[in-house]
Amino acid sequence: TGEDMMCPKEFSSELEPLNPDLLLLHIMLSDMTGFDRAKYVRKTKTFAKVPVIFLSTQTHIESKIHAHKLGAEEFLPKPVSRERLGAAVATKAERSRRKKLEKLRDSLTEIPTFSQWMQQMSVLPTKDERGIDRKLVMFILDIDDFSRVNEGLGFAAGDMLIVSLASLLKSRLRNAVIGRHGPDSVAVVIEELSEKETVLLVKMLL
Repeated sequence: TGEDMMCPKEFSSELEPLNPDLLLLHIMLSDMTGFDRAKYVRKTKTFAKVPVIFLSTQTHIESKIHAHKLGAEEFLPKPVSRERLGAAVATKAERSRRKKLEKLRDSLTEIPTFSQWMQQMSVLPTKDERGIDRKLVMFILDIDDFSRVNEGLGFAAGDMLIVSLASLLKSRLRNAVIGRHGPDSVAVVIEELSEKETVLLVKMLL
């Protein structure tokens, strides 16, 4: 709830490990108002775009106007039904998650950026449900003479090549972890393949 946080800095430090998709704030709090919290959040780089929903028994127009000036997604008067609150939170949170995901994906190929791919790799389970080590295979596919394509045919042609490669991998390797590795390459991690099977898979893709 945040009602025991006594200053904006403490509020921010509590938010950082949570990486919230949405903030649900009561206007009247014991230490600082929900307006104060929202105003502070909007000044931070990390949480400036996080959706905010205000809850309040104050239903006069001035409070609603102030809430919207602070970028509130919605202003819900209390008491509010569980159904209405749940619907508002679910809708706004899902939209926020989609926007976060879009930022983490390469705008051209629509696969994870290299940094996001590395993050996905760091949280992959190392053991299966039986406690046995999982066998993971990684390979990188790059386009030969990619710079020549850009120079000779234009960057649009190069873009088409890398998009085609990413699309091929996404359609053929649905259970793989795929990410942009470089300007002309895509990295793939897939499990439970032997070295021979991996070579056959890559040859099939090419």
